[in-house]
Amino acid sequence: MTLLHLKVLRDRKIKANLPEAANGRVKALRRLCKWAIGENLLPTNPALGLSKVKGHADKGFKLWTPKDIEAFEERHPICTKARLAFDIFRYLGCARVDAVKVGWPMVESVGGKRIVHFNRSKTDVEASPLFTDGLVATINATPKVGIRTWACDRMRQALQPRRVRQLV
Repeated sequence: MTLLHLKVLRDRKIKANLPEAANGRVKALRRLCKWAIGENLLPTNPALGLSKVKGHADKGFKLWTPKDIEAFEERHPICTKARLAFDIFRYLGCARVDAVKVGWPMVESVGGKRIVHFNRSKTDVEASPLFTDGLVATINATPKVGIRTWACDRMRQALQPRRVRQLV
């Protein structure tokens, strides 16, 4: 096995426009050659000369424009579960794992303003966003909102974080 053989294997992924897969293949080939040297199957490691390729630039999540938000609100009226989940994200700025936990017990009055007080699950940092009229209207208009949590299923049981994706 030579460096040329390994380049052919890597380049198949590059030709398929899969640079991340090509880099994964490089890592696997390096491990394989290292093992082969330990087993006295190869005298040297040809994969050390095999370079990784530059991957696609990660653009992250697309930022919604006001037009995107209007289209979503038109498609999902204020009384739907999808709109409730969207407004929880929009007005409270919480992650999925937190969106399934927020509810009436977390609403507090502080200095004449109502806030939703919760700890962010990922960072354990306190969050206290305002409890806006827009979110109140959505919660009040949505049938089968839970007592302890707003995002719930038909049986008023709290949703799992992975299930929130199905709503929005």
